[in-house]
Amino acid sequence: NIGDLQVCGFKTILKVFADASEVILQQYLNARDSMDEDRDEIDKQKHINFYHAFLTRNYVGRESNATFKMHRDKSDLTLNICIHASHSFEGSTVGFYHRNKAETGGSGRVTGKQQEQEQRSDETPQDDDRIYTYVHKVGFAVAHSGKSWHRTDPITNGTRGSLIAWAELN
Repeated sequence: NIGDLQVCGFKTILKVFADASEVILQQYLNARDSMDEDRDEIDKQKHINFYHAFLTRNYVGRESNATFKMHRDKSDLTLNICIHASHSFEGSTVGFYHRNKAETGGSGRVTGKQQEQEQRSDETPQDDDRIYTYVHKVGFAVAHSGKSWHRTDPITNGTRGSLIAWAELN
């Protein structure tokens, strides 16, 4: 973690991320709502406010490299942009988890009600609850709910850097 970017001149860039993400967010919410009739109307129109951002650098030998904990972020939405990777970069993928496979019937697909139940749960998922592995590529990003359980896997070769931005939806 290389500091809080929102306090050192990056606030304008965070606003650009928010503006660019707005269309994608609305498409996501509309698609989710069309599959889940239980969603409230109030949930359909949201605006993004990125309020915290930081840089990460993962490399072999980093003391905390092998001990990334499974966690949820303190955000409604997290944007993880890969901004650097060495040519020899391997590992450092991000695993996403469901707290309990039984909730999805093993399909990996959850309804809005199931997702809300999962988000309220404080029970940490197990390794075999992984449902998706994201592989970083420079210039690409993964956006996910801050309430989603996830963990960065250890890097096994090279280096990788990311810009992580947390947003609230209001």
